[in-house]
Amino acid sequence: MIKVSINNSITALESDTSVLNALKILGYETTAMLGVAVNQIFVPKDQWASTCLQENDQIDILNPISGG
Repeated sequence: MIKVSINNSITALESDTSVLNALKILGYETTAMLGVAVNQIFVPKDQWASTCLQENDQIDILNPISGG
């Protein structure tokens, strides 16, 4: 198990969990428009499956907001 911060909340995940799997575990709709950053670096959607999370990573998950 590893501990990561997701939107400022500590969460325990299995080691070698990808961004994609973490989103699924947390109940996010992975086909929805989401922005994901790991340690303040944007992770493109096509890299979610290949980006593995590490102990103490900081993950920010953002939902886009329309308007001006």
